[in-house]
Amino acid sequence: MGIKIRRWVTLHGVSLNVNPDMRYFQNIVPCGITADTGRLVGSISQFNPTVTMKEVANELIRSFADEFEVEWDSVDMALCADSKGNLDLDAVDRHIRRLI
Repeated sequence: MGIKIRRWVTLHGVSLNVNPDMRYFQNIVPCGITADTGRLVGSISQFNPTVTMKEVANELIRSFADEFEVEWDSVDMALCADSKGNLDLDAVDRHIRRLI
C-alpha cells in the first residue's frame, strides 16, 4: 500500500504482486523495501503457485466491498470484464470510483 500527501490531499494506492517476473524488482526499490531492511518483495504465487489474477482480483473486490460496505455482485463483475471474460482492472477501478 502506498500513501502520498500533496497539497493537503492524500493519494492512496495498493499493489499486489500476483505472479510477476521478480527479476525486475532487482532494479527498483519499491516503497523503500530493500534486503538490508530485513524485508523483501514477494509475490502471492510464491505462497500459492496455482493462484490466478482473476481469483486474486475477485477476493480483493469482495474484501473491499465488505470492508467499505459497498454492494458488489456478479452484474458488477460482468461490467468489468473484457470481451474474453477476463477481468479488466482499469474497469474495476472506474466502477469502484462510481460506487463510493
